Amino acid sequence: MTVRDLQTQSGHITLAPFDQRGSLAKLLGVDPASDSGKQQLSDLKSVFMQTFSPFCSAVLVDPEFGLPSIQKKDPHAALLLSLEKSSYDAENKDAMPQFYEGWGVPEIVVRNAAVKLLLFYHPESTTAFQKRQLVERMYKESKQYNVPFLLEPLLYPPQQSTLSSFEAQLQMVRDFTPLCDVLKLEFPLGAEEAFDEQTAANYCDQITKTSTVPWILLSRGMGYERFSLALSTAMKHGAHGFAVGRAIWKEVGEYTTQEDQFAFVRTTAKERLQKLIEIVEA
Repeated sequence: MTVRDLQTQSGHITLAPFDQRGSLAKLLGVDPASDSGKQQLSDLKSVFMQTFSPFCSAVLVDPEFGLPSIQKKDPHAALLLSLEKSSYDAENKDAMPQFYEGWGVPEIVVRNAAVKLLLFYHPESTTAFQKRQLVERMYKESKQYNVPFLLEPLLYPPQQSTLSSFEAQLQMVRDFTPLCDVLKLEFPLGAEEAFDEQTAANYCDQITKTSTVPWILLSRGMGYERFSLALSTAMKHGAHGFAVGRAIWKEVGEYTTQEDQFAFVRTTAKERLQKLIEIVEA
């Protein structure tokens, strides 16, 4: 498998990630440790897969609740699987990523999937060097198996920093661009910042000039309307596509029955996804 297998015919990446675990359980109001909670998460991921994979170039699921959904995947969509155990709701962001016992690159490869790793990172954190070493090991192992390695580094503020948020993000790109095949990055304007297209365009240009691998825009829970604007700007300034999850379906938790949840995914969420794909392919 190569990066080309993750792309559309035009060379873009339209990735539907639904590897969320704790954050999705919170949205649904279920206990992910209970049998009923596990079943609800697994059922919803199967609906995500059925709904999104016919339109996307690739999908991303987790090994904890998402493996059954693979049977529902459209054959034209490439598959990525999460390597890490911890996810967006990790409390100690200085800590090293945790991994499932008996789960690693070989277990991902045997399922005909590419590798994705999420880790919290700041270039000035006390564990920055250790995390870069870990990423390098995972990247080299993926290369040994001839599968793409997609890295999702999430910037967070350390206790002390001499860098602005964007300076830190740009340094993060420098640190990791030699150690992955695709970078999955947050929009360089924070969620609390007003949307200034000129500033955003400048930031995206700098990311594009700095990165030697394709980078795609991560939604990370951003609202759909703001993500649409962010994606349009990013695509005009060097992004290669998107990885969009909660921005298109996070309202699913507002519905109290599975029937209504599934209906929302199959209508509103699907329509949003299709509109974002149009932005990318434009």
